[in-house]
Amino acid sequence: MIGPIWTPYLDRAKEVLIKEGFRDTPLQIWKPEQVFGLVKPLDDVYEIHVRGYQDGTLDAEIEVPREYLEHLTCGSHPYNHHLLEIQGNTRFLLKS
Repeated sequence: MIGPIWTPYLDRAKEVLIKEGFRDTPLQIWKPEQVFGLVKPLDDVYEIHVRGYQDGTLDAEIEVPREYLEHLTCGSHPYNHHLLEIQGNTRFLLKS
């Protein structure tokens, strides 16, 4: 399992994630020091939720979309490796 991803360029990371299809969502539980939360459908069953924090860390999880009642009972699972896949394609952890 991969832990949280750190970047000194949190604003750039958010911009890249939005270009990759992530969107803001007002319906989320905000964690301490969280500065943004973005979601993106993965398929018909799951979505990816990425949170950015004040210290520059990014944390991703896979979960059932909040449109489904199962969102409340199924929980979420770490999915940080997806951030590394995006990083490999866009270099968002590096300032351009």
